[in-house]
Parts: sequence; C-alpha cells; structure tokens
Amino acid sequence: MEPVYLVYCKDYSIENQSGFSSTIDLKKNNLDIPTGRNPGTRRYLSLLDSGLKEVYLRFTPDIVFYIDGADPYTDDLGGGMGISKEGLWMRDKMVYESIKSKKLPFVVTLGGGYGPETWQIHYQFIAEILKNDS
Repeated sequence: MEPVYLVYCKDYSIENQSGFSSTIDLKKNNLDIPTGRNPGTRRYLSLLDSGLKEVYLRFTPDIVFYIDGADPYTDDLGGGMGISKEGLWMRDKMVYESIKSKKLPFVVTLGGGYGPETWQIHYQFIAEILKNDS
C-alpha cells in the first residue's frame, strides 16, 4: 500500500490588489500584503522583507512552494507594479535565502509575466539556484 500524505497549506501573497486579482473573487490567504498600484522596487522589497519575517513567525513550514511571478516587472503588460528586473532578482534572492536559511526543501514554479522579457526574469533566478545547489 502506498503512503498517503496530508498537506495543510499556509499561503502568503504580496500583490497589487488593484489589477486583475481585484476583479475576481479570490480567497483570502493566511497572510495578504497589498502593495497598491506601482509601489516601486524599494517599497515592494521592504514589504516583502516584512512579510517573510511575519511568515516565519506565524508558521513552521515543512516545504515551501514559491511562485516566481514575473508580472510585477515594469515593462510587463499585465502587472502594473513597476518593479525593475534587478528588483525582481533581489526579491527572488530574498525568498531563496530565507528558505535556505531555514534549511527547507522548496519547489519553484514559474508564474505570471506577459511580455517578451519574461523568460529573462525567470532565467536569472533558476540559473542562480542551479549554480548554488550544484
């Protein structure tokens, strides 16, 4: 008989709640941090930093699933958050370092991003993970 795993999921979201997600009825996450429209890189990273600290205070995850969204990018067609490529790289690095510091296993999925540069945003993060974990 195969084992059965029960997963209890806690979720954390930092997002522009005035865009697409505000037009549909989404469930509330365990921790939602609205950024407002076009928060800029500095504010976005500050909110993320606070949110990551809060996540680890509230929850003790066994595994982290990280959706590496590219839609906050400044030139993205659907994001509307005004975050630079460097800012997204810093975001990914903050998340990655927080996961590694807790010695947690993680899964990365590529999400969001609606433009010709989306692949570059995802690539820079995946390449760094592969470089550091090889």
